[in-house]
Amino acid sequence: MAHIDPEALSELRDLLGGELDAIVLTFAQQLPVQLERLEALPLSECGELAHAIKGSAGNIGATTLARAATTLEQAARAGEFEAAAHARACLRPLAVNTLEELRACGALREAP
Repeated sequence: MAHIDPEALSELRDLLGGELDAIVLTFAQQLPVQLERLEALPLSECGELAHAIKGSAGNIGATTLARAATTLEQAARAGEFEAAAHARACLRPLAVNTLEELRACGALREAP
């Protein structure tokens, strides 16, 4: 399953050039921290942080992760806690796969 939209990533690379590397690196550094915070929150309070993850992921073409975060955001805000729990449980494996795919395609490079 593709976790990154290669067309979106290519468009971002054309638009931002080398700045994209810093954006992706920041995303990769913040995502584990965000996931830890998210996993510690009561499901009823996950909407705002899920929204932030959705936006960050969407901004770099990580569409699968963005969709999963959207599902969590909507379920948490609607009080659908069984669906929210399932969506939250899916986020970490999707995040790991997303970061691996970013590395594999060369979009995620280590800090200098």
